[in-house]
Amino acid sequence: MANNIQLPHTCPHCHNVTAYTAQELQHLFGFRTNSQGHVISQSWCMKCRSGQ
Repeated sequence: MANNIQLPHTCPHCHNVTAYTAQELQHLFGFRTNSQGHVISQSWCMKCRSGQ
């Protein structure tokens, strides 16, 4: 589920949000589908991506 991201994963933008499990990764970072149709995790946390 987490693809190539090693856990724990910390947001590279704010360095304040860390996911320790696949469930936390889904809740804090989310997933997206790339152009090849593969589901991959977002690298930035949802708060950083929303611009807050």
